[in-house]
Amino acid sequence: MSSISKNKISSLNNYGKLTILIGIILFIPVLCIIFYPEDIKYVHCYIIPSIGSILLGLLLCFFGKGYTPSPFYTVNLRSSTLIVLYAWGYSCLAGAMPFILSGQLNFIQALFEAVSGFTTCGLSVLDVDNCFSTMLFYRSWIQFVGGLGFVLLFLIVVNDRQSMDLFNAEGHPEKLRPNLRVTARTLFKTYLIMTAFGVVGYCILGMGFFDSLNTTMTAVSTGGFATHSDGVASFSNAIKLWTTLLMLMGGINMAVLIFPAKGKFKEMLNNTEFKVLNMIVLGFTAIVMLITYNTSNLSLFDNFVDSIFNVVSSITTTGDYMSSFTTIPHAKLFLYIILMVFGGSMGSTAGGLKLSRVYISFKVWIKSITDRMHSSRSIRYIHMYTTNGECVISEKQQKDAVNYVGIYLLLLLLGTFGLMITANCQLHEALFEFTSCLSTVGSSVGITAADATVGTFIIEIVGMLLGRLEIIPIAFGLIYVSKGLKKIFNRT
Repeated sequence: MSSISKNKISSLNNYGKLTILIGIILFIPVLCIIFYPEDIKYVHCYIIPSIGSILLGLLLCFFGKGYTPSPFYTVNLRSSTLIVLYAWGYSCLAGAMPFILSGQLNFIQALFEAVSGFTTCGLSVLDVDNCFSTMLFYRSWIQFVGGLGFVLLFLIVVNDRQSMDLFNAEGHPEKLRPNLRVTARTLFKTYLIMTAFGVVGYCILGMGFFDSLNTTMTAVSTGGFATHSDGVASFSNAIKLWTTLLMLMGGINMAVLIFPAKGKFKEMLNNTEFKVLNMIVLGFTAIVMLITYNTSNLSLFDNFVDSIFNVVSSITTTGDYMSSFTTIPHAKLFLYIILMVFGGSMGSTAGGLKLSRVYISFKVWIKSITDRMHSSRSIRYIHMYTTNGECVISEKQQKDAVNYVGIYLLLLLLGTFGLMITANCQLHEALFEFTSCLSTVGSSVGITAADATVGTFIIEIVGMLLGRLEIIPIAFGLIYVSKGLKKIFNRT
């Protein structure tokens, strides 16, 4: 059997297994009906796409069972990229079905809601105040799953020798253990511990269990879907601060979160992204507090709670805010856009550029200026503390970071222009809205609504997918697909 056919058959197995996994994910809300029996009339909304996905997955596995890879076989970049794109594309299509079958949304609205959920963006066109309980849980659940990623869940049970390319193609930066399956399980356990920690805290603070579970799932996944239209704004300051902590945990590299459990507090405090995140949060909170002090009658403590909540929500790309964007000063809106562009840490559930790229790009720009100012040709290295300790950033890593920033900003401009046309809105509104999509934040200035145009929905869907998969895999996938189509047309 040729290597090409081996790749295709092995990939078909992975397509099938991922499809089955998606089917199982879609089935989980059915279990919620045990606690909300009044929602039994909606059980078909989850059963139909779930069973359909499982059957399709079994069929793909059946046709791909003819080849068992050797212990040293690894899928190539092309195959792994296409598999990851398939997993996310199919999950969004299948994930839209419950919204359609329940009669809540039409197709484009449902697809938008599903993409927003799985990408952990959090933009929504659903009327949550008039939505049934299992659907509210379903929205939180798909954000929880999207925060981890399908490939990471997939790797918990498969042979890691086949799957390193899949792991990298989904945007995971590094292995925490020599064995990739152990890495996946470690990340999954950390995620579950964070969730349990959050739920217990909310319950102690007086929030009901259903709200506690849903709010925690969307906070640690930095998603932002809420069970109430005003999010946690109507709750106590203690609950707001607890949510702030959970959002911060979601925006920190999971490997860094593991350090305290091992007694490695020094390694956590030395981590460059961790330090940058804390400095940005404290600095921007102080600025926002000053702006708010001059424009509202909040007490000092309420001002602090709301300001740090909004700042953390922005930089972790959670998108849950204390106030409407139609009434806040444009200066604060500008600050939130900057934070959304920055994003959280690598290896977290946050979107945006990621702080490591921001740090490296800033250092590269400073180095470029200082090199021009000094006549000596001394070599200056860029150092950074990662989860593996202090390291020197290679020229390739520097170029990759700067190039990514450039591509991100170009897409931001194009998406902003597209929204200005399709939504007929002002520049600052379109900029905020598309930044919210591309950084998977989920906040809106009013452009995203059930009556938005199809063009607006499509632009925002593309932005959310580009933001969650970090642009490059989608670019590679489109190139591979175009080459494949070109070969097919050349044969005819």
